[in-house]
Amino acid sequence: MQLPESLLQSCRETFASLDLLPDGTASSEVLRSALHGPDGEIPTVLWDELFEHMDVNGDGHVSLAEFVAAMAGLVGVDSRDSTHRLMFDLFDQNGDGYLEVDELAVALRALRRPNADPAALLASADLDGDGRLEYVEFLALLGT
Repeated sequence: MQLPESLLQSCRETFASLDLLPDGTASSEVLRSALHGPDGEIPTVLWDELFEHMDVNGDGHVSLAEFVAAMAGLVGVDSRDSTHRLMFDLFDQNGDGYLEVDELAVALRALRRPNADPAALLASADLDGDGRLEYVEFLALLGT
């Protein structure tokens, strides 16, 4: 799914303005303070649910790709579907938590889409522009 460049740029700028952790992700506390409602702080119960929705891989932090996907409404409540996670993990042959173009090519053959261009698909689904797909970007590519 191709997102408008203006949306991507706005998300990138907002995310970059946060006090990010050394690994480039944002903690719940940082996001909560940055994303407050018009009446002030988001209630804890609501925030906890929202953060869980944003933190697709469940590591307790939100990456740029997770942030963009959440802001664009690309991932739903069922984003932790075990079948999708299993599929992603099987295609992630080196176990680094990302799909590179060669792993995506294997995935496309397994999904019976051998004529699809893995480089073009990766480029269109790579929300954070790092040249690889993390799980949330894979979900967006699948249209879940």
